[in-house]
Amino acid sequence: MILEERKPRRSTRSFKSAKAGLVLLLLLVMILICGCSLMKTDLSISDGGSTDTDTDTDTDTDVDTDTDTDSNYCDVYDCWLTEPTNQTLCHDESAQMTCTSFPCNSDGSPDFCGQDAQYPDNTRTFSCYDAEGAPQDPCDGSADEDETVIDSLTGLEWQRTWVEDKQWQEAVDYCDGLDYSGHTDWRLPSCYELDGIVDRGQYNPAIDTIAFPSNPTIDFWSTSFIVGFSEYRWGISFVSGLVGSALETYPFNVRCVRGEPYHGTSPVRFKVSGDVSQEVVLDQATKLIWQKEYVTGKTWQEALLYCEGLDYGDHDDWRLPNANELRGLVDIETYDPASGFPDMPSSLFWSSSSIVTISPDQAWVVDFEYAYLGFNLKSTENYVRCIRGGP
Repeated sequence: MILEERKPRRSTRSFKSAKAGLVLLLLLVMILICGCSLMKTDLSISDGGSTDTDTDTDTDTDVDTDTDTDSNYCDVYDCWLTEPTNQTLCHDESAQMTCTSFPCNSDGSPDFCGQDAQYPDNTRTFSCYDAEGAPQDPCDGSADEDETVIDSLTGLEWQRTWVEDKQWQEAVDYCDGLDYSGHTDWRLPSCYELDGIVDRGQYNPAIDTIAFPSNPTIDFWSTSFIVGFSEYRWGISFVSGLVGSALETYPFNVRCVRGEPYHGTSPVRFKVSGDVSQEVVLDQATKLIWQKEYVTGKTWQEALLYCEGLDYGDHDDWRLPNANELRGLVDIETYDPASGFPDMPSSLFWSSSSIVTISPDQAWVVDFEYAYLGFNLKSTENYVRCIRGGP
């Protein structure tokens, strides 16, 4: 969205009109000043509690200024809730384990406390519709032509079926020309949108197999391009949910989407506040709060312990972000760093999400140099930035 800056026009009115206007302006200012002194408006966003609209002048009102969002931000720019990872099992450095007691202790203990499975996700449901647009409850066991799936979290409507062996431009043309389920406004999804239906609690395929039955695990195209590499495009592997790049001449699968695009960039998305030595960053698009500082040289276990034991910016409820929250900081329209987050280094950062089933000795990481979402051995040392807030 482009906001025009309007220049003031030169006045042709007489001095008498200007003087009258000045008097009127002063009166308006006096009214506003008096009115503001009688009003109390709370624009803060709660961390999950109820909103206090009491206008009493009690001195024990405790406002979390870290969550103060520009009141009209979401009217101007894209805002969204982070998609669920759906991880429900806990893992240590090499295998599945019984989840530790929770919440963690103030020092972050016990070992491996605070991982993805121990924190709630945002709620999301997939609703299936048949070729005539009638709801299926439950979803039919097979995906047939003209059936669709609507995501309750994003409002996007997806093809339930797919096509195979399309080069990237063929994929774009296929979706642009698609007449499916009575609609013709289909398009190839962005990398953000396609990654949004990945289920990181499942493996091979890493997707909701009730909503999207028989989904192939071979890569799917997105419409997003790789900055600096004109012949490459972003794709998603539904074996694990890996986000990577490929030459646009490769034959990939295609699933089209319709609905309002989201996850747009914004020059004012990240709002810094707090003491200069312990600044926090509010992501106004997701309402999540991030530690502005980061630490280096942490294994996955050490990253969990560090965030759970962190006392920073007058708060001690920090945690290691899950893979989807961390990926949400990525801006695929730039690189080195691939994020608009303040002072983001072009490095690998840990998430709290493990690679389920096949590689529990690895966890998801985000590369903020080129925006890749991949995984590392948990014994590897990477960067760490903590988060608070969420469902």
